[in-house]
Amino acid sequence: MGYNMKSMKAEEFINDEEILESLAYAKKNKDNQSLINEILERAKKAKGISHKEAAVLMECDIPEVNEQIKELAKEIKQKFYGNRIVMFAPLYLSNYCVNGCTYCPYHYKNKHIARKKLSQEDIRKEVIALQDMGHKRLALEAGEDGLVFYKAIAEHYQKALRPGGALVLEIGWQQRKAVTALLAENGWAEIRCIQDFGGNDRCVTARRPK
Repeated sequence: MGYNMKSMKAEEFINDEEILESLAYAKKNKDNQSLINEILERAKKAKGISHKEAAVLMECDIPEVNEQIKELAKEIKQKFYGNRIVMFAPLYLSNYCVNGCTYCPYHYKNKHIARKKLSQEDIRKEVIALQDMGHKRLALEAGEDGLVFYKAIAEHYQKALRPGGALVLEIGWQQRKAVTALLAENGWAEIRCIQDFGGNDRCVTARRPK
């Protein structure tokens, strides 16, 4: 089974052969300063580099080049985030899953854990508890298909916005069609998708109709 980063199947985009090939490529080129310089020039544009290119930079053991990598990483971080660290508290709405990723204990083949899906009342209590602990940003992990909270937001959140108010949702790179369809079905306007610097679908935006 070949590597396919756009595949919906975990065993295709998490591919053992591709991982081993990338590691071997990195080791082979860890002292290839010409190639490393080319990668750094691409990285300076802040448009993303490939996983193989990133592996080469991580494997590099040329001291002066590692200093360049460190300084460039600081520069890019400063450009996008400034002097801040943003932390998210995870909130799991469900531990059901349809995938078979064996590195994760929630995979569907694991028969040794109790499965649970939080009710709306459970979610309300968890959010209040996290808020009382000082958390202002939540990373929502949700549902067998990963769409539980998107469905709830699409159905109920318009009333929390003024007419014309904006909604911005971060999505997984495979979720554009499902999330935009949910928003359209629930009467949201100006729905569009924004890609990240790697060219992957990353955010969906919409507005409450005026």
